Amino acid sequence: MLKRSTLTLAVSALLSGVVTAGVIAATSNSNGTAPAIASTKVNTASRSANSEPQAINAAALPDPADTLEADSLQNAAQTQRPVPGSAVPPTAQETDAVKDFASTPVGASGTSANPAANGSPAASAPPVSTWTAESINTAEWNESITEGQHPVFAKAQVLLERGRASSGVIDGTYGRNMMKAIAAYELMQGLPVDGKMDADVWAKLEQHAGQPEFIQYSLTDKDVKGPYVGSIPRDYALQAKMKTLGYTSIYEMLGEKFHMDVEFLKQLNKGKSFSKAGEVITIASVGPVDNSPISLLIAHKGASELYGFDANNKMIVAYPATIGSDETPSPSGKHTIRAISPNPHYGYDPKNFIQGKNMRKLTLPPGPNNPVGLMWIALSKPSFGIHGTPEPSRIDKTRSHGCVRLTNWHAIELSKRIKVGTPVQFEQ
Repeated sequence: MLKRSTLTLAVSALLSGVVTAGVIAATSNSNGTAPAIASTKVNTASRSANSEPQAINAAALPDPADTLEADSLQNAAQTQRPVPGSAVPPTAQETDAVKDFASTPVGASGTSANPAANGSPAASAPPVSTWTAESINTAEWNESITEGQHPVFAKAQVLLERGRASSGVIDGTYGRNMMKAIAAYELMQGLPVDGKMDADVWAKLEQHAGQPEFIQYSLTDKDVKGPYVGSIPRDYALQAKMKTLGYTSIYEMLGEKFHMDVEFLKQLNKGKSFSKAGEVITIASVGPVDNSPISLLIAHKGASELYGFDANNKMIVAYPATIGSDETPSPSGKHTIRAISPNPHYGYDPKNFIQGKNMRKLTLPPGPNNPVGLMWIALSKPSFGIHGTPEPSRIDKTRSHGCVRLTNWHAIELSKRIKVGTPVQFEQ
């Protein structure tokens, strides 16, 4: 059995924080260990394997405006569905390492992250519409910046993304997903874990500041013309009649391309028309994708995070995630990756859940607004998987039908870092 490695520390340390009054406050039991997380009863007997999204036909036409989709399709023809049951189970070492997340002592902080509670006034920020790339890139954190929407948080979110501890969509707001990202980053950097922005975290983040965090981008003719589908009906029966569930607007496409919240993108570029090629807008620059291999995934329901570990059981990435719901819980225990399918069709089956008045099976076309987005990563447990989403800003704000939901860009990145047989451990 491993000693208390980074892997054993990960979830107990991260879950030592509870979201209260907009901050993560470190908590512990009287014996100094993190509090236990209540278990969730899992009942998956009623789910049908027929609901699993179908792999895309390599000959299908992609949405020309969808750069993420086009990227994911490059390997579609090479993706093969393995024989069920052929995946490799977790090793004994990995199994031992994930058994006791809640038993590691966690140091609690007696100081509030809000300076107002400590006698210092909190700093306010100007409206997003007045921010510029320069004002964000030159922003520096100090103890008076504690909450809300601020240029320094927009800068920090880009740096966290570069540091492989993502807060999800970049919106300049210090919220739950950003605090979880900071906690994961602290763990990966060997700092005390409390999920709070402080001088030590900021100093570590600056190692990723070699390039500007926000830059100017000139719209291309392809950006402007799309094509875009205009709107996506909520009814699955109507979606099934569409040729593609593509982007509805240039805002949605650019938001996903640059990992930004759509409303934040609009506010940051107030006054821009987004209607002509050559128009210059301000966008986030998150840097290159990390393709280093992941040897183990931990989907933690309590944290609403998907953690990735390398062959040495070191945490190397953290993605915010939506993981199941009370009505349709995610699996428990150990599973493996069974197949990786870029740009999938989606198979709706009313045996699993009923959408609207749809009482028959439907096949929905591929595209970024497909219910599972641009990527389906099947697990060894039939009909469950890790996938993208048509609504990246709602990650960890809504529930899923039992699967692990990521942003489209994170699901695509993940697909290139894992392989069939990679272990996936579900924890409460």
